[in-house]
Amino acid sequence: MNNISLEEQVRRYQRTQTQADKLENKAERKVQSQGITNLAEQGRRIYELARANGRIVDDEPPEELEVCPVCGGRGQVSRGVEFDHLDFGKLFPCPAKCDALLNTRREQFVKRVDISQLPDLQKGCTFEGFDKYAEFYQRGKMIARMAAEAFVVTPDDKGNMVLNVGHEVYMDNVIAAAGEKAQRNYSPDTRNSLVFLGPMGKGKTGLAAAIVNYLMEQGEPCLYMRCRDMISDVMRERKTDDDTLEKTIMDFPVLLIDEANIDDHNPTRDQFMQDLIRHRYAHRLATIVTCNIDEDGWEREWGGRTTVALQAMAHWIPLDGEVLRES
Repeated sequence: MNNISLEEQVRRYQRTQTQADKLENKAERKVQSQGITNLAEQGRRIYELARANGRIVDDEPPEELEVCPVCGGRGQVSRGVEFDHLDFGKLFPCPAKCDALLNTRREQFVKRVDISQLPDLQKGCTFEGFDKYAEFYQRGKMIARMAAEAFVVTPDDKGNMVLNVGHEVYMDNVIAAAGEKAQRNYSPDTRNSLVFLGPMGKGKTGLAAAIVNYLMEQGEPCLYMRCRDMISDVMRERKTDDDTLEKTIMDFPVLLIDEANIDDHNPTRDQFMQDLIRHRYAHRLATIVTCNIDEDGWEREWGGRTTVALQAMAHWIPLDGEVLRES
């Protein structure tokens, strides 16, 4: 699907899921009409009907799983609270962390990976993988490494590491944790966006992808876009008077723009990038950018307004040292 635009991939995915859900819902209604009350038996019948209709195509029978006594195999529970309570009518993950909950989370993660558009090569990138490199190769990259981690986790009042919901990064703490001398002066303010810059092969995309993979595991949607492909897809979409993709990119909760430097500039492309960066800055939307140009290069390539907005919203962190290789 590499030659198919992101917009078309999303549409195909949505059509496939809609058709599959209709078949599964039809099977579920048929089983319920038969008066079967046992949850395990219901699941077995629904599986058989859905499989017969093309919803499931594997050759293995469903695994015999004990129905969770807490959630009844649904993976979710409601809380016994009064009508006027804020939690009334809401569903919460099963506290028993049963198989149904784990299966639901697994399916949701697969969907998030599909939508994220992260290339196969980057789907395995993790912070732990970076840490396996020999110290010699990590030099010049540890501030970026610790900033990437600070983007996703932060200590709570008790010192426990929890999800950094706002993605605010405070560079003084990052530099202290990295144990490296900073190559530049960083803003004393927290910022919720990062720019990783440096020559090819230094690990910029790998660290950015590690952020995306970590957040998707935690349930937070992220979108990966290679800059050249992003602009080409948006320009192609505009010719059809459709702005679905453009709006998605503008407002996605966490956006990774990879290789954000191109050769074939024109006023329309430059204006789109300016609109994108300034919109995300104005709405405080977390953005990660990788590139091999510094601020001066950005100004020459994308213009002053785009550069000023990106400087204001993000910490610019260079990666230096040796080209990364397996230790």
